[in-house]
Amino acid sequence: RRGAQAASTGAKPAPAALRDVAVLVVDDNATNLQILSELLRHWGMKPMPAESGKAGMEILEQDADKGGSFPLILLDSQMPDMDGFTFAKRVKNDPRFKGSIIMMLTSGGERGDALRCRDLRISAYLVKPIQQSELLEAVLTVLGHNQESPDERPALVTRHSLREGRRPLRILLAED
Repeated sequence: RRGAQAASTGAKPAPAALRDVAVLVVDDNATNLQILSELLRHWGMKPMPAESGKAGMEILEQDADKGGSFPLILLDSQMPDMDGFTFAKRVKNDPRFKGSIIMMLTSGGERGDALRCRDLRISAYLVKPIQQSELLEAVLTVLGHNQESPDERPALVTRHSLREGRRPLRILLAED
């Protein structure tokens, strides 16, 4: 609980572009699920937590049946029964969810994961723990709010691409 409070109180305010954006958060770790959900709420987003891939698919399907959608899905890669890559493949192969942008979060990346993400048209692949500022920057980037034009968005947002995309600071120091 203490970690969740720290996550929500220390976060910088998000741009108005994120207000009321529905986000499906799929993670089998209850603490991670709670922290991510509270952080997204703090940014004005509307998180819907799911404790497994199966639960996440049920939520997506029920929402689609009602005519709704989730523009953004935050997904843990390592879950029992249905891992994040299997979940992403099902989402990307179902026309009902074609507008959903997937961000994959992982505790331990494996060789070839980035290629799998590109093949599945996953928009971001980030290694936990992730700083709040990096997560916010990644969310804004995948939703197209961080660029002058959508063409500037990297094929796969990673911690490395976020750092490369930052404009270097030019500081003039004058002293008399």
